[in-house]
Amino acid sequence: MTVILDGKINQSFSSEIGGKAKGLLFLNKNKFLTPPFFILDFKTLLNVTLGNFNLENIIQNWVLEHNINSDDIWAVRSSADIEDGTDHSYAGIFTTVINVKTSELENGIKKVLSSYSSINNQNYSSQQHTKFGIIIQKMIRSEYSGVIFSHNPNNIYDETIHINIIPGIGENLVSGKEEAYSITYSNGKYSYLNSENIFYGQFFSDTLHHIEKKGENIKKETDQYLSSLVKGTKALSLLKKQPIDIEFTIADGIIYWLQIRPITTGKNESIIWDNTASEGNYPGITLPLSISMTVNSMYKVYKNMAIFLGMPKKQFLKNEYLLKNMSGEINGALYYNVTAWQKLIYQLPFGKKASKALPKMWGMKDAVFYPEKNSMSKFTKAKLFLRLLVSFLFFKKLKKKYITNFNKVHSYYDTVDFKHKSHDELINSYFSIENDLGGNWEAPMLNGFFTIIIFSSLKKCVHHSRLHSKYPNFINDILFSQGHVISVLIINEFQSLIEQIENNQLINKLFKESEPLEIIKVLKIEDNDFYNKINNYIIKYGDRCEEGELKIETINYKENPLSFILFLKKCSLNDVNRKRQKINFNYKDILKKEYKYNLVKRIVFTVLVRQTIDRIRDRENFKFMRTNSFNLARKVFRGVDADLLTKKIIQHKGDSLYLKLEEILNTTKTDDYKNIISKRKEEYTNYRLMERVNRYIQSGQDMRPDLSCDIPINGLTVSGTGCCSGIVKGEVKIIDDNINETENYTGKILIANYFEPGKLGLLFQASGLISVRGNLLSHTSIVCREMGIPYIIGAKGLLSKVKNGDLIEMDGASGKIKLLLEYE
Repeated sequence: MTVILDGKINQSFSSEIGGKAKGLLFLNKNKFLTPPFFILDFKTLLNVTLGNFNLENIIQNWVLEHNINSDDIWAVRSSADIEDGTDHSYAGIFTTVINVKTSELENGIKKVLSSYSSINNQNYSSQQHTKFGIIIQKMIRSEYSGVIFSHNPNNIYDETIHINIIPGIGENLVSGKEEAYSITYSNGKYSYLNSENIFYGQFFSDTLHHIEKKGENIKKETDQYLSSLVKGTKALSLLKKQPIDIEFTIADGIIYWLQIRPITTGKNESIIWDNTASEGNYPGITLPLSISMTVNSMYKVYKNMAIFLGMPKKQFLKNEYLLKNMSGEINGALYYNVTAWQKLIYQLPFGKKASKALPKMWGMKDAVFYPEKNSMSKFTKAKLFLRLLVSFLFFKKLKKKYITNFNKVHSYYDTVDFKHKSHDELINSYFSIENDLGGNWEAPMLNGFFTIIIFSSLKKCVHHSRLHSKYPNFINDILFSQGHVISVLIINEFQSLIEQIENNQLINKLFKESEPLEIIKVLKIEDNDFYNKINNYIIKYGDRCEEGELKIETINYKENPLSFILFLKKCSLNDVNRKRQKINFNYKDILKKEYKYNLVKRIVFTVLVRQTIDRIRDRENFKFMRTNSFNLARKVFRGVDADLLTKKIIQHKGDSLYLKLEEILNTTKTDDYKNIISKRKEEYTNYRLMERVNRYIQSGQDMRPDLSCDIPINGLTVSGTGCCSGIVKGEVKIIDDNINETENYTGKILIANYFEPGKLGLLFQASGLISVRGNLLSHTSIVCREMGIPYIIGAKGLLSKVKNGDLIEMDGASGKIKLLLEYE
């Protein structure tokens, strides 16, 4: 017979002891305190079952040799070779017998042996027979027990530590009979998930007693152990070189480590799909042509970006599946594949920081991802870094090249009549536009990357400096200094039109009393100068519209000038002529004052601020140029639709919008169009009835909505992120799909999930704006800063707390929103 004593392997016996026993030996070897234990190996137990060894004699010899107290209480645990493995844990499949007196050990061991026979018969293992050992472990009078996971058990690429605790011994937790008090640990912070609940367990003295404790009491009594548990778990995970879960118990102020095993679940990496950054340009339902064209455009421009930076072909091919999946359709709406974006950005110089900052830049909650294993060589990274550095230093030259090419392409295609071209001719035009514009898109792409790096660096530097306490709104205030931003020019010229309507009695009366078509006719005859002013505005800015400006299905102001006249009429009926708020803020004076004797810091901050302003200004201007480019594509596809309708290949105007780009580009498959369109229309009828969420988590083929939401609500106060300074009180008006845009919203605080770029009329009337989503660099943020409209973003949970007509007070600097019962 062979018995392993005190956790030490005797070299003369077989090491076939099972996974659980090996885990205990690992803990013991690495100085993690375990309760006293003894192990019977497979050969010993096999001889017992064959009748070669007498189990009673083995136990008696063991008790005598080790002076075992007859009053000691033991747990007899299984330890099979397939148990606690890297692929499967088989937890709960095998038998554990607890509360066993020394005199009853023989019966306890036989019960575990019996369970092994049962398991072998059920073929849980791919082996014909399971080999096993048995652990005899002294029972501890546990005050608390639990399981701690080094990584998220549902996604092992998420390094959030999960701790589950119940009062007393841990058997009911492992078996799933009792709910656990749950804690997570991430980025140095603990989160307590269910402190308000009552938790049940069993306390062992001489017998088992049922106990219950409130979560808040468990928190008080176990907080002191969390640091040691987290530290120990991290150390063990590093030693094992893999994600692990550990059973532990606490007694008399001491942590005992009971078991360790690999986490066998959550190996399918979760993919995060989120529409927070896309819904401004692609709100709600988006048709297949728009989605597929966006997916294709992203692939093409980022492919060219990789080539421009000198990414090796081998590395590019490894990343191609990410480039082709940067966006996609979920239930009829466009979502960004945040995981793909982060994985791609991570591979660039400074990519570790930029990929982590990306969700915040997009105004969404954090997204955990696992970097690609196909890392580049140091030489390749150095080459990419050098190319990025050169691009940054000579960015003005790249920008000039891009703008020159952009103007050249648009000047040519603005003269092309797409309405009378054939399907084949139009497809050739599309490929030409794609090549001419998409092949020269480096400046906007690089500017976007530089913006993430520089803006996040500035925020971090300000946060860790004296500026943070003395000038808490420093970041927002410097953004007032942008200047020459296309969004601001659009606002100023729009205001000029409104002013002229308000100040000219005849024009004012015309807009109040007449319909758009009549207004155009009269202005053309009676006030040709104002007519030309409106016409020039539409020519310059008509690619932008009230919503969905990047959707191919959207009809913008250039296509339908009467819709702009109607918009102008709505705005002229209300008080929308706001004067720009004067911001007495000079960052240079502040830096000179605060760092009078620290020239280095002053220079660093000055460079970061100046670069931030430049990058954000260019970012906004490039976005408008993107809108112009998408309108060129829109013209091509309008022509395609007209040609297909004329040839009776489609039945109704606009049917081609239900085709995907690759289907439209394949002119040999036109016979299938009607059937495809019919099926897609049916799908989209169902999509329009569905409720969508902002984030979905994909695991394998499973796509589930992420309903979790960090709701920063404390009593009557809601917290968001201040975007534009100003404290105002006002009546709530919720902006959704059911709003009446002819209504007067003057003086109200408008609240929405997000505000689209074209909602200028609403913005001008508001005394303040609040959005559940959004970011500091969005169209709306820039407009509000220019117009001096207090604005808060990221006010999660607010829409569940307010309704139309409620009174609130908002502070656009601090992001605080106070729910008022009445005006104070």
